[in-house]
Amino acid sequence: MMNTIGSYEVKTHLAEILKKVVQGKEFLITKHGMPIAKIIPYKNDNKENPQMVIEEIKKFREGKKLGHLNIKNLIEEGRRF
Repeated sequence: MMNTIGSYEVKTHLAEILKKVVQGKEFLITKHGMPIAKIIPYKNDNKENPQMVIEEIKKFREGKKLGHLNIKNLIEEGRRF
């Protein structure tokens, strides 16, 4: 269940609210009774893992060709500018 909290209370008690969020609690922030935002715990989906990113890049490039272009020539051309 999500806790509802007013925007003024968030401003005055942010540190305490963030401690609760780290523990897994979620908050719905309201202003004049209308929902405006949610504060939820950050979920790390391991996309920041460098090895995982490298593997994704390798999968992406499979089967992709430069056609008549040569990567060495492109690098050299880029160095001229």
